[in-house]
Amino acid sequence: MSDDDEHILVPADYDYSNRRDRLKNLMEERKLSQADVAKICDLPPQYINRILLGKMDISVSIAEKLSDGLCVGKEWILYGLLDYKEYPINGRILSILQGNINLRKQIYEMTGEDKKSN
Repeated sequence: MSDDDEHILVPADYDYSNRRDRLKNLMEERKLSQADVAKICDLPPQYINRILLGKMDISVSIAEKLSDGLCVGKEWILYGLLDYKEYPINGRILSILQGNINLRKQIYEMTGEDKKSN
């Protein structure tokens, strides 16, 4: 596991071989070809082909590109954490929130947190 993923709790005996299957299933669900995924995710088509053939693993950097392009969490791609499949909170969203205090305030008010403390 890389330093980028230290915040994710994954069992020590986790089987990483399912990464390829998750990508394959997602492609089937969304009716995407290898060429579609490569283009959407800005990856060389050979990478997608080698991953699907089991000749190459999905690294953290490839997972980030897949995550951004396919709008799923890299945590789902890498570790199969279902909570991250449909509603990923990725770095792009966090950086937008960090740089926009008004948006953070709006979201805070929408959650009703300010009303709970009264």
